[in-house]
Amino acid sequence: MTVVERRKDPAGVLAPAGPDPTGRPAWWRRPFPRYVLRRLGSSALILLGVTLVAFLLTTVVPADPATANLGQRALSDPETVQRFREHYGLDRPLPLQYLTYLGNLLRGDFGQSQQTLRPVSQDLLQFAPATLELVLSATLVALLVGVLCGVAAARRRGGWFDRIARLSSLTGVSLPIFWIALVASVVFFRGLRLLPGSGRLDPALVKPPQVTGFLTVDSLLAGDWHAFGSAVSHLVLPSAVLAISVVGMVLRFTRTAVLEALGTDFVKAARAKGLRERDVLWGYAVRFAFGPLVTATTLSFGFMLAATVYVEQQFSWGGIGQYAYRSSTNLDLSAVMGVSIVIALVFVLINLAADLLYALFDPRIRLR
Repeated sequence: MTVVERRKDPAGVLAPAGPDPTGRPAWWRRPFPRYVLRRLGSSALILLGVTLVAFLLTTVVPADPATANLGQRALSDPETVQRFREHYGLDRPLPLQYLTYLGNLLRGDFGQSQQTLRPVSQDLLQFAPATLELVLSATLVALLVGVLCGVAAARRRGGWFDRIARLSSLTGVSLPIFWIALVASVVFFRGLRLLPGSGRLDPALVKPPQVTGFLTVDSLLAGDWHAFGSAVSHLVLPSAVLAISVVGMVLRFTRTAVLEALGTDFVKAARAKGLRERDVLWGYAVRFAFGPLVTATTLSFGFMLAATVYVEQQFSWGGIGQYAYRSSTNLDLSAVMGVSIVIALVFVLINLAADLLYALFDPRIRLR
Protein backbone atom coordinates (compact mmCIF):
# COMPACT_ATOMS: atom_id res chain seq x y z
CA MET A 1 0.00 0.00 0.00
CA THR A 2 1.41 3.36 -1.05
CA VAL A 3 0.94 6.36 1.20
CA VAL A 4 0.74 9.63 -0.71
CA GLU A 5 1.66 12.80 1.10
CA ARG A 6 -0.94 15.56 1.14
CA ARG A 7 0.28 19.07 0.51
CA LYS A 8 -1.04 22.44 1.55
CA ASP A 9 -1.88 25.26 -0.80
CA PRO A 10 -0.67 28.81 -0.01
CA ALA A 11 -3.80 29.38 2.14
CA GLY A 12 -2.88 26.45 4.36
CA VAL A 13 -5.65 24.10 3.16
CA LEU A 14 -4.75 20.47 2.51
CA ALA A 15 -4.59 19.77 -1.19
CA PRO A 16 -6.08 16.59 -2.63
CA ALA A 17 -3.82 13.58 -2.45
CA GLY A 18 -2.01 13.00 -5.68
CA PRO A 19 1.35 12.90 -7.38
CA ASP A 20 3.95 15.59 -6.88
CA PRO A 21 3.49 18.26 -9.59
CA THR A 22 7.28 18.31 -10.05
CA GLY A 23 7.23 14.65 -11.07
CA ARG A 24 9.52 13.53 -8.22
CA PRO A 25 8.81 10.13 -6.65
CA ALA A 26 7.48 9.88 -3.11
CA TRP A 27 10.76 8.57 -1.67
CA TRP A 28 12.61 11.64 -2.98
CA ARG A 29 10.32 13.94 -0.98
CA ARG A 30 11.53 12.31 2.24
CA PRO A 31 14.56 14.09 3.73
CA PHE A 32 16.77 11.14 4.69
CA PRO A 33 16.97 9.41 1.25
CA ARG A 34 17.76 12.77 -0.35
CA TYR A 35 20.45 13.37 2.24
CA VAL A 36 21.99 9.92 1.64
CA LEU A 37 22.11 10.43 -2.12
CA ARG A 38 23.65 13.87 -1.75
CA ARG A 39 26.32 12.57 0.59
CA LEU A 40 27.06 9.69 -1.78
CA GLY A 41 27.42 12.15 -4.63
CA SER A 42 29.75 14.42 -2.68
CA SER A 43 31.82 11.41 -1.58
CA ALA A 44 32.18 10.28 -5.18
CA LEU A 45 33.37 13.76 -6.17
CA ILE A 46 35.92 13.75 -3.35
CA LEU A 47 37.28 10.39 -4.50
CA LEU A 48 37.46 11.67 -8.06
CA GLY A 49 39.47 14.65 -6.82
CA VAL A 50 41.82 12.35 -4.91
CA THR A 51 42.50 10.27 -8.01
CA LEU A 52 43.18 13.44 -10.00
CA VAL A 53 45.62 14.78 -7.39
CA ALA A 54 47.40 11.42 -7.14
CA PHE A 55 47.68 11.20 -10.92
CA LEU A 56 49.00 14.75 -11.28
CA LEU A 57 51.58 14.20 -8.56
CA THR A 58 53.05 11.30 -10.49
CA THR A 59 53.44 13.52 -13.56
CA VAL A 60 55.70 15.97 -11.70
CA VAL A 61 57.96 13.26 -10.26
CA PRO A 62 61.35 13.45 -12.01
CA ALA A 63 61.18 9.85 -13.19
CA ASP A 64 59.68 7.91 -16.04
CA PRO A 65 56.67 5.92 -14.74
CA ALA A 66 57.46 2.98 -17.00
CA THR A 67 61.09 2.86 -15.89
CA ALA A 68 60.13 3.33 -12.23
CA ASN A 69 57.64 0.46 -12.37
CA LEU A 70 59.64 -1.98 -14.48
CA GLY A 71 63.00 -1.39 -12.81
CA GLN A 72 65.92 -3.26 -14.36
CA ARG A 73 63.74 -4.82 -17.04
CA ALA A 74 63.26 -1.36 -18.56
CA LEU A 75 66.99 -1.16 -19.28
CA SER A 76 67.24 -4.49 -21.06
CA ASP A 77 63.86 -4.94 -22.75
CA PRO A 78 62.51 -1.92 -24.68
CA GLU A 79 59.58 -3.98 -25.98
CA THR A 80 58.36 -4.54 -22.41
CA VAL A 81 58.53 -0.79 -21.79
CA GLN A 82 56.51 -0.11 -24.94
CA ARG A 83 53.84 -2.66 -23.98
CA PHE A 84 53.65 -1.11 -20.50
CA ARG A 85 53.16 2.35 -22.02
CA GLU A 86 50.44 1.13 -24.35
CA HIS A 87 48.62 -0.79 -21.59
CA TYR A 88 48.46 2.18 -19.20
CA GLY A 89 48.09 4.83 -21.90
CA LEU A 90 51.40 6.54 -21.20
CA ASP A 91 51.92 7.17 -24.91
CA ARG A 92 48.75 9.32 -25.07
CA PRO A 93 48.05 12.97 -24.12
CA LEU A 94 47.72 13.72 -20.41
CA PRO A 95 43.86 13.93 -20.28
CA LEU A 96 43.57 10.59 -22.05
CA GLN A 97 46.15 9.12 -19.67
CA TYR A 98 43.96 10.16 -16.74
CA LEU A 99 40.85 8.62 -18.30
CA THR A 100 42.78 5.40 -18.90
CA TYR A 101 43.96 5.49 -15.30
CA LEU A 102 40.36 5.91 -14.06
CA GLY A 103 39.21 3.01 -16.20
CA ASN A 104 41.94 0.79 -14.77
CA LEU A 105 41.00 1.81 -11.24
CA LEU A 106 37.37 0.90 -11.81
CA ARG A 107 38.55 -2.58 -12.84
CA GLY A 108 40.71 -2.83 -9.72
CA ASP A 109 43.96 -2.44 -11.66
CA PHE A 110 46.37 -0.28 -9.64
CA GLY A 111 49.37 -1.28 -11.70
CA GLN A 112 52.30 -3.52 -10.87
CA SER A 113 54.58 -3.06 -7.88
CA GLN A 114 58.28 -2.72 -8.56
CA GLN A 115 59.12 -4.29 -5.18
CA THR A 116 57.05 -7.46 -5.32
CA LEU A 117 56.58 -7.74 -9.11
CA ARG A 118 52.91 -8.42 -8.44
CA PRO A 119 49.75 -6.38 -9.03
CA VAL A 120 49.35 -3.69 -6.38
CA SER A 121 45.78 -4.87 -5.72
CA GLN A 122 47.09 -8.28 -4.62
CA ASP A 123 49.63 -6.64 -2.32
CA LEU A 124 46.97 -4.46 -0.75
CA LEU A 125 44.68 -7.43 -0.15
CA GLN A 126 47.57 -9.30 1.46
CA PHE A 127 48.70 -6.48 3.78
CA ALA A 128 45.31 -4.93 4.60
CA PRO A 129 44.25 -7.44 7.33
CA ALA A 130 47.39 -6.75 9.39
CA THR A 131 46.77 -3.01 9.32
CA LEU A 132 43.06 -3.38 10.09
CA GLU A 133 43.80 -5.65 13.04
CA LEU A 134 46.23 -3.09 14.42
CA VAL A 135 44.04 -0.02 13.84
CA LEU A 136 40.84 -1.63 15.13
CA SER A 137 42.57 -2.82 18.30
CA ALA A 138 44.06 0.63 18.88
CA THR A 139 40.68 2.28 18.26
CA LEU A 140 38.98 0.07 20.84
CA VAL A 141 41.68 0.83 23.41
CA ALA A 142 41.54 4.57 22.70
CA LEU A 143 37.74 4.67 22.98
CA LEU A 144 37.67 2.63 26.17
CA VAL A 145 40.36 4.64 27.95
CA GLY A 146 39.35 8.01 26.51
CA VAL A 147 35.63 7.70 27.25
CA LEU A 148 36.09 6.38 30.79
CA CYS A 149 38.70 9.01 31.68
CA GLY A 150 36.70 11.76 29.97
CA VAL A 151 33.54 10.89 31.90
CA ALA A 152 35.48 10.69 35.17
CA ALA A 153 37.17 14.04 34.49
CA ALA A 154 33.84 15.71 33.73
CA ARG A 155 32.26 14.28 36.85
CA ARG A 156 35.12 15.64 38.99
CA ARG A 157 35.56 18.92 37.18
CA GLY A 158 38.38 20.99 38.64
CA GLY A 159 39.65 18.12 40.80
CA TRP A 160 43.05 16.48 40.76
CA PHE A 161 41.95 13.76 38.34
CA ASP A 162 40.55 16.34 35.93
CA ARG A 163 43.81 18.31 35.94
CA ILE A 164 45.92 15.17 35.42
CA ALA A 165 43.63 13.95 32.62
CA ARG A 166 43.80 17.26 30.77
CA LEU A 167 47.57 17.44 31.12
CA SER A 168 47.96 13.84 29.95
CA SER A 169 45.67 14.40 26.96
CA LEU A 170 47.63 17.47 25.91
CA THR A 171 50.90 15.57 26.25
CA GLY A 172 49.66 12.57 24.26
CA VAL A 173 48.42 14.76 21.40
CA SER A 174 51.62 16.82 21.31
CA LEU A 175 54.18 14.00 21.24
CA PRO A 176 55.13 12.74 17.76
CA ILE A 177 54.04 9.19 17.03
CA PHE A 178 57.45 7.98 15.85
CA TRP A 179 59.03 9.16 19.13
CA ILE A 180 56.38 7.34 21.19
CA ALA A 181 57.01 4.16 19.19
CA LEU A 182 60.76 4.42 19.64
CA VAL A 183 60.57 5.02 23.40
CA ALA A 184 58.02 2.23 23.89
CA SER A 185 60.24 -0.20 21.97
CA VAL A 186 63.33 0.74 24.00
CA VAL A 187 61.56 0.56 27.37
CA PHE A 188 59.28 -2.47 27.05
CA PHE A 189 61.30 -4.60 24.62
CA ARG A 190 64.99 -3.82 25.07
CA GLY A 191 64.84 -2.64 28.68
CA LEU A 192 62.17 -4.57 30.58
CA ARG A 193 61.84 -7.51 28.14
CA LEU A 194 58.11 -7.60 28.76
CA LEU A 195 56.75 -7.48 25.22
CA PRO A 196 57.96 -8.51 21.75
CA GLY A 197 59.48 -5.74 19.70
CA SER A 198 58.75 -6.73 16.11
CA GLY A 199 56.62 -8.95 13.92
CA ARG A 200 53.14 -10.36 14.40
CA LEU A 201 54.07 -13.86 15.62
CA ASP A 202 56.99 -15.66 17.17
CA PRO A 203 59.32 -17.04 14.46
CA ALA A 204 59.18 -20.55 15.95
CA LEU A 205 55.40 -20.76 15.54
CA VAL A 206 53.50 -21.69 12.40
CA LYS A 207 50.88 -19.25 11.18
CA PRO A 208 47.32 -20.56 11.49
CA PRO A 209 45.31 -21.10 8.30
CA GLN A 210 44.21 -17.73 6.97
CA VAL A 211 40.49 -17.12 7.26
CA THR A 212 40.14 -13.46 8.18
CA GLY A 213 43.78 -12.35 8.02
CA PHE A 214 43.65 -11.34 11.70
CA LEU A 215 46.15 -13.60 13.45
CA THR A 216 44.30 -13.34 16.77
CA VAL A 217 41.01 -14.45 15.18
CA ASP A 218 42.53 -17.08 12.90
CA SER A 219 44.45 -18.67 15.76
CA LEU A 220 41.24 -18.89 17.80
CA LEU A 221 39.38 -20.43 14.89
CA ALA A 222 42.18 -22.98 14.51
CA GLY A 223 42.25 -23.69 18.26
CA ASP A 224 45.97 -22.83 18.43
CA TRP A 225 46.32 -21.20 21.85
CA HIS A 226 50.08 -20.78 21.60
CA ALA A 227 49.70 -18.80 18.38
CA PHE A 228 46.86 -16.79 19.95
CA GLY A 229 48.96 -15.83 22.96
CA SER A 230 51.87 -14.87 20.74
CA ALA A 231 49.67 -12.82 18.42
CA VAL A 232 48.13 -10.93 21.35
CA SER A 233 51.52 -10.21 22.94
CA HIS A 234 52.86 -8.88 19.63
CA LEU A 235 49.74 -6.74 19.20
CA VAL A 236 49.90 -5.04 22.61
CA LEU A 237 52.82 -2.66 22.07
CA PRO A 238 52.04 -1.24 18.60
CA SER A 239 48.32 -0.89 19.34
CA ALA A 240 49.08 0.87 22.63
CA VAL A 241 51.41 3.28 20.83
CA LEU A 242 48.72 4.10 18.29
CA ALA A 243 46.10 4.49 21.02
CA ILE A 244 48.29 6.88 23.04
CA SER A 245 48.48 9.21 20.07
CA VAL A 246 44.68 9.74 19.97
CA VAL A 247 43.36 8.86 23.44
CA GLY A 248 43.88 12.47 24.51
CA MET A 249 41.62 13.69 21.70
CA VAL A 250 38.88 11.22 22.64
CA LEU A 251 39.21 12.24 26.29
CA ARG A 252 38.82 15.95 25.54
CA PHE A 253 35.84 15.38 23.21
CA THR A 254 34.12 13.23 25.83
CA ARG A 255 34.83 15.60 28.71
CA THR A 256 33.53 18.64 26.84
CA ALA A 257 30.36 16.86 25.67
CA VAL A 258 29.57 15.43 29.12
CA LEU A 259 30.13 18.80 30.81
CA GLU A 260 27.75 20.38 28.31
CA ALA A 261 25.17 17.67 28.97
CA LEU A 262 25.40 18.02 32.75
CA GLY A 263 24.32 21.66 32.44
CA THR A 264 21.23 20.96 30.32
CA ASP A 265 17.66 21.12 31.60
CA PHE A 266 16.83 17.46 31.04
CA VAL A 267 19.76 16.38 33.24
CA LYS A 268 18.64 18.78 35.95
CA ALA A 269 15.11 17.37 35.65
CA ALA A 270 16.46 13.82 35.98
CA ARG A 271 18.30 14.80 39.15
CA ALA A 272 15.16 16.49 40.49
CA LYS A 273 13.27 13.22 40.03
CA GLY A 274 15.67 11.59 42.46
CA LEU A 275 17.61 9.43 40.05
CA ARG A 276 20.98 8.20 41.17
CA GLU A 277 23.98 10.18 39.97
CA ARG A 278 25.36 7.16 38.14
CA ASP A 279 22.11 6.71 36.20
CA VAL A 280 22.01 10.41 35.37
CA LEU A 281 25.62 10.38 34.21
CA TRP A 282 25.52 7.27 32.01
CA GLY A 283 21.83 7.27 31.07
CA TYR A 284 21.54 10.93 30.13
CA ALA A 285 24.84 12.79 29.92
CA VAL A 286 26.86 10.12 28.11
CA ARG A 287 24.01 9.44 25.69
CA PHE A 288 23.89 13.16 24.97
CA ALA A 289 27.58 12.96 24.04
CA PHE A 290 26.96 10.41 21.26
CA GLY A 291 27.51 12.95 18.47
CA PRO A 292 30.92 14.18 19.67
CA LEU A 293 31.96 10.58 20.30
CA VAL A 294 31.17 9.72 16.67
CA THR A 295 33.34 12.64 15.62
CA ALA A 296 36.15 11.54 17.93
CA THR A 297 35.96 7.95 16.67
CA THR A 298 36.05 9.09 13.04
CA LEU A 299 39.03 11.37 13.57
CA SER A 300 40.83 8.76 15.67
CA PHE A 301 40.45 5.98 13.11
CA GLY A 302 41.58 8.22 10.27
CA PHE A 303 44.58 9.54 12.17
CA MET A 304 45.70 6.07 13.23
CA LEU A 305 45.32 4.75 9.71
CA ALA A 306 47.77 7.40 8.53
CA ALA A 307 50.09 6.93 11.53
CA THR A 308 50.51 3.20 10.87
CA VAL A 309 53.31 4.10 8.44
CA TYR A 310 55.57 5.00 11.39
CA VAL A 311 54.36 2.33 13.79
CA GLU A 312 54.48 -0.57 11.34
CA GLN A 313 57.96 0.38 10.21
CA GLN A 314 59.17 0.60 13.82
CA PHE A 315 57.67 -2.76 14.82
CA SER A 316 58.05 -4.55 11.44
CA TRP A 317 54.33 -5.19 11.43
CA GLY A 318 53.99 -6.12 7.76
CA GLY A 319 50.86 -4.17 6.89
CA ILE A 320 49.90 -1.45 4.44
CA GLY A 321 51.86 1.15 6.44
CA GLN A 322 55.17 -0.67 6.05
CA TYR A 323 54.32 -1.41 2.42
CA ALA A 324 53.72 2.32 1.82
CA TYR A 325 57.00 3.24 3.52
CA ARG A 326 59.04 0.87 1.39
CA SER A 327 57.20 1.95 -1.75
CA SER A 328 57.94 5.63 -1.14
CA THR A 329 61.63 5.02 -0.43
CA ASN A 330 61.98 2.90 -3.59
CA LEU A 331 59.95 5.30 -5.76
CA ASP A 332 57.38 2.60 -6.48
CA LEU A 333 54.81 4.95 -8.01
CA SER A 334 52.06 2.42 -8.64
CA ALA A 335 52.19 1.17 -5.05
CA VAL A 336 52.27 4.69 -3.59
CA MET A 337 49.27 5.75 -5.65
CA GLY A 338 47.40 2.56 -4.77
CA VAL A 339 47.95 3.02 -1.04
CA SER A 340 46.98 6.70 -1.24
CA ILE A 341 43.71 5.96 -3.02
CA VAL A 342 42.79 3.11 -0.67
CA ILE A 343 43.43 5.26 2.42
CA ALA A 344 41.43 8.11 0.89
CA LEU A 345 38.58 5.68 0.19
CA VAL A 346 38.58 4.55 3.81
CA PHE A 347 38.58 8.17 5.00
CA VAL A 348 35.61 9.02 2.79
CA LEU A 349 33.63 5.94 3.86
CA ILE A 350 34.27 6.63 7.54
CA ASN A 351 33.13 10.24 7.24
CA LEU A 352 30.10 9.15 5.24
CA ALA A 353 29.15 6.65 7.95
CA ALA A 354 29.61 9.33 10.62
CA ASP A 355 27.35 11.77 8.77
CA LEU A 356 24.65 9.14 8.34
CA LEU A 357 24.83 8.20 12.03
CA TYR A 358 24.46 11.86 12.95
CA ALA A 359 21.42 12.18 10.72
CA LEU A 360 19.80 9.05 12.16
CA PHE A 361 20.38 9.53 15.88
CA ASP A 362 20.77 13.25 16.49
CA PRO A 363 17.34 14.94 16.43
CA ARG A 364 18.93 18.41 16.45
CA ILE A 365 20.16 17.97 12.87
CA ARG A 366 17.71 19.12 10.22
CA LEU A 367 17.86 17.35 6.90
CA ARG A 368 17.00 19.25 3.73
